[in-house]
Amino acid sequence: MKKFFITFSMSTLFLLQLFFLYFIKYSILKLPLNYFTFLTIGNFINLLSTLLLVTGFIIFVYSGAKNETEQFLYSFTIILIFLLSLAAFSTQIKIPFSDVYLVTQTLDKIILAALFAFYQFFLFYFAMFLWMKIIGRKELTAVYSLFNAGVTAILIIIIGFIYVSTFTQKKINLFEEKNKNHRIGVVLGAAVWSNNQPSPSLKARVDKAIQLFKNQKIDMIQLTGSNAPGELSESDVAFDYLTKSEINPKFIWKENQTTSTLEQIKFIRNEILTRKDVDEITIISDTYHLPRVMEISNFFKLKVNVVASDIEFKFETKAQNQIRETIAIIIFWLFGL
Repeated sequence: MKKFFITFSMSTLFLLQLFFLYFIKYSILKLPLNYFTFLTIGNFINLLSTLLLVTGFIIFVYSGAKNETEQFLYSFTIILIFLLSLAAFSTQIKIPFSDVYLVTQTLDKIILAALFAFYQFFLFYFAMFLWMKIIGRKELTAVYSLFNAGVTAILIIIIGFIYVSTFTQKKINLFEEKNKNHRIGVVLGAAVWSNNQPSPSLKARVDKAIQLFKNQKIDMIQLTGSNAPGELSESDVAFDYLTKSEINPKFIWKENQTTSTLEQIKFIRNEILTRKDVDEITIISDTYHLPRVMEISNFFKLKVNVVASDIEFKFETKAQNQIRETIAIIIFWLFGL
């Protein structure tokens, strides 16, 4: 009876922290819970990792765990809940360093992602610790558990990298066959170089928008992207470049508040699609970037077209971009960041 009570109460606690994680994720994205589904990659990974922990705990308790070991596991559970609570609390406060950039991301967002990632890694470690005990690894259990948690994390990274790499092998260029009016081409922001010049990536995205506009694939161009300190916003720089290409400003919209891909997809959902005169959205970005664009759009249940710019990167740059996107898409899958 005691073992049943322990396993039931602890399993319930683990499942509650899973649903709390889901709640945090959808709260961050400002999505109603009726958008929830286990069929997204991230939600499925969250579920699978928690079930690994729950089944491990149940088997371990019924295998005859010693009382002192049980107390140790209770401590693990408290730490796990603390880490998730700390990460959740961090989403509700203003973390410093929002004006410090590291690998195209502000340091406050990196810190927030690191807090959630540490929670997820500890969950893997906790689950592996239980399973090492179950299979009889009495010596160096902590070391084996740490190693296996690391292997699990690397496996998820490999899955993400394969997903991004496979997606980017295709030349993405999707359009609906129906004739529609009020088709909006959304140019996602990219870096601005010194003297407020568009980076090659931003220039290529805008060039693709110009091509689509002149070929009558889109009717309006929406520019997005804010600015780093000391620079014009990405959308303002793109606007100047567009108008020099003889695109009439009346066909150009711009916003200069969004700072990330996630915020730009939110902008599309909350600001563009709410307009009655918008029939179709086409998102324009670089090929390596579009897998995450599609994942976020699908999570928001947005039906959008995506078109890749024509920019070609060197091998080193392409590899760096894919690695960065792999990490970014995993962080989004798991935590909605």
